Order: sequence, then C-alpha cells, then structure tokens
Amino acid sequence: MIFVYGTLLDPACLRRKSGALRPRLVPAELPGWHRVWRDAYPTLRRGGMVKGALVRVSARNLGRLAAYEGGEYQLRGMTARLNGKPVRCRVWLK
Repeated sequence: MIFVYGTLLDPACLRRKSGALRPRLVPAELPGWHRVWRDAYPTLRRGGMVKGALVRVSARNLGRLAAYEGGEYQLRGMTARLNGKPVRCRVWLK
C-alpha cells in the first residue's frame, strides 16, 4: 500500500502516472505528519495529521510512480490510519 497526499490524489493523474487502469483510492490519514509545499509540489514534515489516501499498486506501477516522483523523493515505511485502524504503508518523502 502506498499513502498519497498530493498530486497523486487526483485519480486521473494517478492513472496516467502509474499506468493502473482503475486505481482505487481509499481515504486515510497519516498521523504525526503535515503537508507543506516546496516549490510547486507537496512533501511532509513532522507534526499534525495529513489526510490522503491509500492505494494498492503492482510492482510495475510502483516503478512508474517512482519515476514520476523522481530521485529527490524516497519511499519510507510508515503507519497510516484507515477507519481509525493502523495500516502499514509506504510514503514518498522529500
């Protein structure tokens, strides 16, 4: 599972960038982090709570998303909350 919180929250953008035909975004939260904007794109900083979504992607789709995110963003393991329950996921951070 990937937690998305910025441009990839747009289903059309997620579909184009990942190659997934019907990505399913499930609303979720990431406790302990808040969204900030650097240049024209968001990233996360410690503190607060950020709303976003969880999405399952195949290894191929993940590779396409990694290319879209670029080398400045790194995938990190974290715990999101889905309907109040913890869910392990990965998140791109800059």
